[in-house]
Amino acid sequence: MWFSCRSHVLQYLSLAIILSCFLTQAQKFPNLDLRQNKVIDESPGNFRGCSADLPNLSVGDQNLTQSNFEKFKKANNLFVLGLSDSGCPQCCTSEELLLSLQQDFSTSKYLNKKNKIKIARLDISKKYDFIEKEGIMTQSSPSMFVYFDGQYYIFEGNVQSKVEFLHFMNKIINPLITLKTDEDVQKFLNQNEEFQENTKFFDKNYLALGDVFKNRKTKTRVIAFIYDKEDYTDELKNLRQTGRFSAKRDELRIALVPDKKIIKKYKAKYGTLWFPEGTYSTIMLKRYDGQTFYSDLLGDGSGILSYQYWINKKSINLVEETNTDTFRVFEMIRQPILVAFVDMKSKDKKVFKESINLVDNVLKEVAPAFFHGLIISYADNTLYHKHRKLLGITHDKIPAISINNNEQKVVPYPEDQLFTVELMKKWLSKFVKGQLETKDSGFGSIIDAEIKYMMPDCLMITRHTFVDKVFEEGKDAIVFLYTSSVEDETQRMVAGKFNEAAQKFKQMKINSVTFYAYDVNVENQPPRIEQQEVPIIYFFPAYHKNPPYSKYLGQAKASEIAEFIKKKADIKFEMTIDLAQQEQFQEMRIKSMMEEQERKNSMKMIEDELKRRGEL
Repeated sequence: MWFSCRSHVLQYLSLAIILSCFLTQAQKFPNLDLRQNKVIDESPGNFRGCSADLPNLSVGDQNLTQSNFEKFKKANNLFVLGLSDSGCPQCCTSEELLLSLQQDFSTSKYLNKKNKIKIARLDISKKYDFIEKEGIMTQSSPSMFVYFDGQYYIFEGNVQSKVEFLHFMNKIINPLITLKTDEDVQKFLNQNEEFQENTKFFDKNYLALGDVFKNRKTKTRVIAFIYDKEDYTDELKNLRQTGRFSAKRDELRIALVPDKKIIKKYKAKYGTLWFPEGTYSTIMLKRYDGQTFYSDLLGDGSGILSYQYWINKKSINLVEETNTDTFRVFEMIRQPILVAFVDMKSKDKKVFKESINLVDNVLKEVAPAFFHGLIISYADNTLYHKHRKLLGITHDKIPAISINNNEQKVVPYPEDQLFTVELMKKWLSKFVKGQLETKDSGFGSIIDAEIKYMMPDCLMITRHTFVDKVFEEGKDAIVFLYTSSVEDETQRMVAGKFNEAAQKFKQMKINSVTFYAYDVNVENQPPRIEQQEVPIIYFFPAYHKNPPYSKYLGQAKASEIAEFIKKKADIKFEMTIDLAQQEQFQEMRIKSMMEEQERKNSMKMIEDELKRRGEL
């Protein structure tokens, strides 16, 4: 047996108890969420963040299909796209927000050039050809997009926050706000106060971000002073697109000052602190700590990427603390990230002293030489302790350092090497030159060594082989992600059922589907997959390998897993075995065996009691 169960009647620990455990486990997980290890009631009101009367995909003005998509897109240069999966009843968390938006849009509270804004819905499980063609991609469901002038902009904020979504939408429509007076400029540069915008989208219905803005740590303001707009038409176009791509940062705003009188005033006041020599046009950034920077509007000629990189890179310090806000900026910069795990509040004097020295001295001295190609950060070891292993740090020493090279490969700093400026520079120089080996296996100690042997009918894959196997075109693949770092009862049960499904597919000679198992403890997070709690099961259709990837969240039964595969598979097949009937028969047989054993135990108890009394 691959699970344990204790009985309070220890003297009668027998087959009946074991069978009882098995049956109890089957009944305990009537509908198992593999991510949370909990039972799911499929009524919308029982899902966290969902309303009882708003099931998944219930709100919208138009359900997009292959036949109506082009017509709808042509008629609407701006629309909200709510994407979800009809096979995921718990993906209903965005319905309340969509309903609230629909009510506002239908009453013309928010308009696009005096036109009403529509909400389109898309069932990602339908695998329409236009989904891949349009590049509509997301790792999760539900997801929300704003479509504007041929581009889809994904909303990465809270899908239950109306104010966050409206501000995101406003930035897509109005990526640059125009500052018309000196007072506007002063208010805009006051980062302690939220700047109230007067764009046509908000008109008289401005909603303040409030605490969302107040609590952000990386508040950044950018102003483009442009003396003659006709000389910078391409640059303005690129700046607008940069503003749209940066809309996910609700604490960042880009403004435009075209008034020549105001520009001359600020040129006279700040000179080369804000402006290049010999020009009245510039782009200036004020960081959350009050530091200001400027760049030539002509940049390096790479346009959007140049502005976007410069703005995000200047939004953080040479050595920056890792937190939710800064990590969002790190992701947008898309450079390798060095993370130093420290404890600057430790009661251990050695740990405290080394942590302070590493952050305040070593990293700050090393950073300038590597800042342009590397993000250098530090993280509170107490808060981010679990992330150490993901970065290949398998020891418990503090401080500890590792680099994530932006390809889901990591390079840990040698465990026994001192943290000195000279040694750090040598190590980083080797990394930049590609002379350090990446760590991509052996991330954690194995606690449950037996779980992989519970899946003999599944193929074990590694980080090296994951993409080649799972993303191979023309083959349906299902993957069970698990961890050997714990001996977990639920995980073992799911592993057994997953293997049972694989075994049944072999018996039915269905060769179009391959069952894979992947240990995140040994191999680390698989490529192309966002970090998720395990155990979890993903399905990758033969000809639709783009995200969002389908997750199995149903019953912990082989028959249900098989039905899930049949529904999602691109290569169709027929099942020659009624797995549900077999499972029902098996449960009845187990129940019968359990009842028989209980009867025998009862007879034994009576017999023992009669013997004790001398009546037998």
